[in-house]
Amino acid sequence: MKILKVEKIDEEVRILVVGDYSGLLDTLLQHFDVEDIRLFYICFHVNIIKVRCWSKKAHETVEAIIAKFRNRR
Repeated sequence: MKILKVEKIDEEVRILVVGDYSGLLDTLLQHFDVEDIRLFYICFHVNIIKVRCWSKKAHETVEAIIAKFRNRR
């Protein structure tokens, strides 16, 4: 999996990913309710994960998770 782009728009963080995002999704589900996460299929192996963040702490959590997955090889 590769994270191509991250956008922060108001109470939402959008993560554009290519490849198998199951590890990222599992980690997000450990920290957020399933109602706060939405998946969008763009095209072959390209997806957007939208996470609703209700607080500054939630934004920080998403940023830490993204950093963790970006540093994986």
